[in-house]
Amino acid sequence: MYTHLPDKQTLENLQAAFIQTLDAAQTPEAITQIRNDFLGRKDGKLTKILRQLKTLPEAERKAIGMQANAMKKTFEDALQEKLDQLGKKTVQKVWIDVTAPGKKPNIGRLHPISSMIQHIRRIFEQLNFDITNGPEIEDDYYNFSALNFQKEHPARDMHETFFLPRKHVLRTHTTATDIHYLETRKPPIRMVTIGKTYRRDADLTHTPMFHQFDGLMIDEHISMAHLKGLLHIVMERLLEARLEVRFRISYFPFVEPGAEFDVTCTLCRGEGCVTCKGTGWLEMGGCGMLHPNVLKNAKIDSEKYQALAFGFGIERPLMIKHKVSDLRIFFENDIRFLKQFDL
Repeated sequence: MYTHLPDKQTLENLQAAFIQTLDAAQTPEAITQIRNDFLGRKDGKLTKILRQLKTLPEAERKAIGMQANAMKKTFEDALQEKLDQLGKKTVQKVWIDVTAPGKKPNIGRLHPISSMIQHIRRIFEQLNFDITNGPEIEDDYYNFSALNFQKEHPARDMHETFFLPRKHVLRTHTTATDIHYLETRKPPIRMVTIGKTYRRDADLTHTPMFHQFDGLMIDEHISMAHLKGLLHIVMERLLEARLEVRFRISYFPFVEPGAEFDVTCTLCRGEGCVTCKGTGWLEMGGCGMLHPNVLKNAKIDSEKYQALAFGFGIERPLMIKHKVSDLRIFFENDIRFLKQFDL
């Protein structure tokens, strides 16, 4: 606080101190500090002088007041000019080599499962199949009863199901979509459903949510020979390899006869390895001739028409194709793993 009334000499001394301090400032932060020291609303040195003007004799007040106000404007202009100079100096220090190669941006890509789904879609589109999907929440009728699962049939125990209120379930197979589709169309039919399914299962080769593709072909005189030929073509295109195929008799409530469909192991070429458990064969999924009861439930004449049916997981051929041993890693979203796939 000034102890004497401001006069011309006081202002000149203040101006000299301001110039000296400003010349020494080399950063924007220093400029801010100088502004607070000299022009701060509460403790600024020039601000204090302006407050004392009212104590001066009237004859001096006008002259000192004009000089002090002019000095305030000079200080503000000088501070801004210095700040601009420091900003230009900072920009000048940034050197850019315009001839240097640019940094390659990280480009997104399809998830391996999404890519496999697109691959499957293309295969069946080329075979003139209609691609469809249905609700993931089904009632008991479409998920079980319409597919020849009787009320107390032990085959229901094959599916560890996620049950929901009002007798609804998360669909345990994409086959549940078949009846929806058949209710609105008449033979001849070629259709494949691709989508998510849900079961209470989790280990190296199973997850609670997984993907399936499930197909039907309905026409007169359809046989197991058509089924074998169709699946042979599909699997060779899917795995991008020459394959031998075989049927193994199996049971599924919605097909009769039913079979497991196997292909030669793509890792050992049929010689036997750990992946195929020494058999030389890899199990791909279930298939067979659609049960007449299922055709009747869809109001299709089972005496006139026959239907082949198949249902395979999507993750399994993906694991085989890329030699991945643990299915769960596809759902962990580890970018280091996912970026390895050149899809």
